[in-house]
Amino acid sequence: MDLHRRGFDRPHRNHARAGESGNPVRFAAGPVVTPQHDAAYWDAVTAGFDFSEADQVPPAQFNRVLWTGLMNGKPYPTLGGQASGTKDEK
Repeated sequence: MDLHRRGFDRPHRNHARAGESGNPVRFAAGPVVTPQHDAAYWDAVTAGFDFSEADQVPPAQFNRVLWTGLMNGKPYPTLGGQASGTKDEK
């Protein structure tokens, strides 16, 4: 990829939202979302997971890792009074 090629617009970290400063890019409606954790966090909490091929990661464990990392302390959902996703089934 030639970044100096005429007409190439380099992506920028701080994109203006649609309509601001003539930005032609349209984003979905909703709040501006920013990462809650860096790559080192995700590397640590997914240590031992096998991402080499599809379906090698235990889904219940992975769902809990995602929930914990993204839901800012909100309790994990329960089903009938028991924590859901506590057991991986094949």
